[in-house]
Amino acid sequence: QLDAGDASPARDGGADAGGHVAFAHVATANVATCAVDTANRLYCWGSNNSGRLAQGQGTDENVLAPKQVAVDLSAGVRYFSGAGASFHLTLDDGTALCWGICPHAYVVNDPYPSPVVWTPEVVPDVDDALLVDAGNFHACSVFSDQKVRCWGSNFYGAIGRGTNTFVDEVFVLDALGSVFELAVGAF
Repeated sequence: QLDAGDASPARDGGADAGGHVAFAHVATANVATCAVDTANRLYCWGSNNSGRLAQGQGTDENVLAPKQVAVDLSAGVRYFSGAGASFHLTLDDGTALCWGICPHAYVVNDPYPSPVVWTPEVVPDVDDALLVDAGNFHACSVFSDQKVRCWGSNFYGAIGRGTNTFVDEVFVLDALGSVFELAVGAF
């Protein structure tokens, strides 16, 4: 639990009588933290540099206490991860949301004017995910068929395709067999 103090908007059911917000999921990135409360509301705090707080473009200020983000999480949250300058939410319906410097912005939406996604955005071609985890510039997901799919910039061959060249599609890593958990490194 987090002591919300007077700065939190969570007093409408997400906080107990003592002002404590009950978070079900918490994730961190380099200079920001985001959390989903037990009522499926998203809060972020820290630096909004590169969209880390999902507050929209042009809002690079620091947020010193949890601030609610306007996003529909009514599908429920299955998994939440943060790394580098991005966050990924995997919803109970298998879709994934990303904000910050998002790996899919390098690839799936090419040509993308910038990899910065200022508010939570659905990750294309990820619709049956059990979880999504990200490094600094790439992400991988375990899908319901226990196959791993990765996308992003492929620095140092991090996507597992056998090269370190740019990957312009979501890549399935068949060689891994059935996977149930996944942790992705920075590069």
